[in-house]
Amino acid sequence: LYAMQNVMVQYAYLLLDGMTFNLLNQTKTISAAVWLYFILNKSQSLVQIFALVLLLAAAVLLNMPMGTGASLKIESTADYQLGVSMVLGASMLSGLSAALTQRALTNASPRPALFFSAELAAYGILFLLVTLCFSEEGSRVYQNGIQTGWDAKAFVPVLFNAFGGIIVGLVTKYAGGVRKGFALIAGIIITGFVQWALEGKELQTNSWVAVGLVSLSIYLHASSPPKSILPQQPDKTEL
Repeated sequence: LYAMQNVMVQYAYLLLDGMTFNLLNQTKTISAAVWLYFILNKSQSLVQIFALVLLLAAAVLLNMPMGTGASLKIESTADYQLGVSMVLGASMLSGLSAALTQRALTNASPRPALFFSAELAAYGILFLLVTLCFSEEGSRVYQNGIQTGWDAKAFVPVLFNAFGGIIVGLVTKYAGGVRKGFALIAGIIITGFVQWALEGKELQTNSWVAVGLVSLSIYLHASSPPKSILPQQPDKTEL
């Protein structure tokens, strides 16, 4: 599931700008909430459910790109819709994978977290190698060699993704969900600034509204967890 998710994410990278991808990628919270409920019977608070509705509204808003008349070509619209489908599909798989991972790490005999990450990487590599055998990209790799197209810059996203996965786990463990939510909001803002500074792309109106909806959704969802039900104290007369 993680390997399939990563492949879909790579295609979404190619078809969407950074801000749209970052905003739509947050819909994995909706998927995680649904799968956690069905797999681990973990429910959401009313505020969290409202936050998920805001997130869904942002996704719908981003699914309706606002072009400037004739400048929005049919081809680019088709690519945009395909990119949206890819990132939403990856988000659905992300939620399912997260729920299954949480079950694996919190059951009666949990897996060590770092060893579990190494297992995921090993199985993902095997899955991708088998997939390459039946794809056009695999044929190009076989003809030109696996090193073709790589340079030093190609290792930057690889290393950042690797360290990012470890850091996210540590942040969640030691800083808590609320601070992680603020970090996600900051990341969205930084994405918009970098996109404007490096690519000269200004955010459209629907993207600005989506930024507000996603930021509010992240804050509400992180700051309003469901109240834990305390175990009932035994009656002193029964002791």
